Amino acid sequence: MKKRKKLSLAGFGVTAIVWAANYGPGIYAQEEHHDHSHAPASAKELKNPLTPTTENIERGRALFTQHCAGCHGPDGKAMTDHAATMKVRPANLTALHGRTDGEIYWVITNGIRPSGMPSFQSKMSDEERWQAALYVKHLAGEHPNAGAGHDEHAGHQMATGQTKPALGTTAQTAQPAAGASHQHAGHTGEKPDAAQAASGNQNTMQPGKMAGHDMSNMAGGSGAHAGHTMMNMMTTVTGGPFRSMHAIGSGTSLQPASTTMAAWHFMPNDWMVMVHGDLKLTYNQQGGPRGVGKAESMNWLMLMAERRAGPGQLMLRGMFSAEPLTTPHGGFPLLFQTGETYHGRPIVDAQHPHNLFMELAASYTIPLSENVSFQVYGGPVAEPALGPVAFMHRASASENPAAPLGHHWQDSTHITFGVITGALTAGRFKFEVSGFHGAEPGENRAGIDVGKLDSYSFRTWFTPTQNWAMQFSYGHLTSPEAIAPGDLDRMTASVAYNRPFTNGSWASTLVWGRNSEEHGNSNSYLLESTLNFRRKNHLYTRMELIDKQELLADNIFGRPGLVRAPLLVGGLVLHPTEEFERSFRVGAFTFGGVRDFVESEKLRVGLGADVTFYHKPAALDPIYGKHPTSFHLFLRFRPGDMH
Repeated sequence: MKKRKKLSLAGFGVTAIVWAANYGPGIYAQEEHHDHSHAPASAKELKNPLTPTTENIERGRALFTQHCAGCHGPDGKAMTDHAATMKVRPANLTALHGRTDGEIYWVITNGIRPSGMPSFQSKMSDEERWQAALYVKHLAGEHPNAGAGHDEHAGHQMATGQTKPALGTTAQTAQPAAGASHQHAGHTGEKPDAAQAASGNQNTMQPGKMAGHDMSNMAGGSGAHAGHTMMNMMTTVTGGPFRSMHAIGSGTSLQPASTTMAAWHFMPNDWMVMVHGDLKLTYNQQGGPRGVGKAESMNWLMLMAERRAGPGQLMLRGMFSAEPLTTPHGGFPLLFQTGETYHGRPIVDAQHPHNLFMELAASYTIPLSENVSFQVYGGPVAEPALGPVAFMHRASASENPAAPLGHHWQDSTHITFGVITGALTAGRFKFEVSGFHGAEPGENRAGIDVGKLDSYSFRTWFTPTQNWAMQFSYGHLTSPEAIAPGDLDRMTASVAYNRPFTNGSWASTLVWGRNSEEHGNSNSYLLESTLNFRRKNHLYTRMELIDKQELLADNIFGRPGLVRAPLLVGGLVLHPTEEFERSFRVGAFTFGGVRDFVESEKLRVGLGADVTFYHKPAALDPIYGKHPTSFHLFLRFRPGDMH
């Protein structure tokens, strides 16, 4: 028995060495073995109706540069920063030899379901699929003199950056084109069609026998995770400079393109549907004489559906929350928080709930060239181009159950009743302008109070790499607060950084926000960070300094203050006082963690806790005490991460 075992191990080692020698660098061993579908023998006989002319290969090159080079590299060798973060490095396409145009075309058309590569039959024209096959052959060294363009061949042009502007989709479309992009051989296909992919799943082969195996490596995963891994790398022109679905934040905002996505995804017909969400069941104890303890639930659900429509991409977005039913009366207890009203009184020491309808909006994005696109976004409930990514969507705040104290200085416009935005992406920049209704939502959290577009904002994004997203924005808001009549000018700046690594990531955000009102300027500063390591462990912190008014009044839970709070009656503000508007510099410092006890493709369930300490001036000691301390205990539910 021992001898037979040794022979078996030796045979396995020889097999591994032979496999590695045959399939060369750039293809890494997978953690789980599984079969791969491949093209039937009849696919070899399919004849390419296109000849390898300069024009056809240039068209294939343009599609590759736009949608595949981010992972496979401009030269097809998969030596990119993004490829290095993937569990299995994408295929080295220059080592793809001996495959016929017909086999490559068949794989692009039908997909390889076990590897997560989608079918492109309904998402690309027949001509585009044949052009893609020509360019894949070109990268492998065949047709070396075709498509020479400005250099020796198109692959060299890509490597040196001496390329022509990318072409859009071809004029001829033999079939309806529903996909936003052609991911050559489906490596990062934006909208994989499971039914079409299944049609190519009848035969299996040994690793490396044809293009199908290399294509599976492009998916960057193995076994049951392959489909999610492919989705993690999918591209969309809606996704900013890197055309990444992962870069899409709230509204038209951007987060680092390397950010992990937690979502369920479906492929009905020509649509790609994503479901995002977060549910926290919490016991919240705010400390000191003003604090209260409450059971509560913070929650939201977001649906995104995208498809090809004409020359561009149509995205529909809906976001909803049950917080109108799961919030304690007056709001979520939160020391030193202010903003909006409850029963005509200003909310003090609590965070107001989200609305039932958090977003009902649509976006349409048209690619103008390889690096330029134009986007129109808006709806009855949407987010103008003002501020950073809203806190509930930021990876750096993903585990924290509380809203920032600077919410109304930074990202409170993420729920706005009436928005229209135009955005231009050019290179690594995105420029946006919005018109919107300036008033914040009223106390009826289940209603939609659309008003005239009386406010405006501007925002500029800069994303130098996939790990960074920076913005500066300015907005003029007309009468945003019902309890504080008057207009407001807001400026914000933020820097977000995400560092992915094996079995985890580290996301951080730095935010500054300023409100300029009749009674003066006030500022907020925030630094937050979440570290995910060994997949199931999360540590997070949030540190804030902010200029706060309204703190001397009785709070919303009836805890006494030093001055009388104003009252909103029939649109009139009664009993306003100067002391109510007195400003104090307050600090809050939160430290917490979550441990997942369920962690799968479909679901993450974690148990978490945090504690918050405060800095405040001595003038607030009579009502808040000298050293108030608060804490949360919670269960967190959300979709599994798409790695």
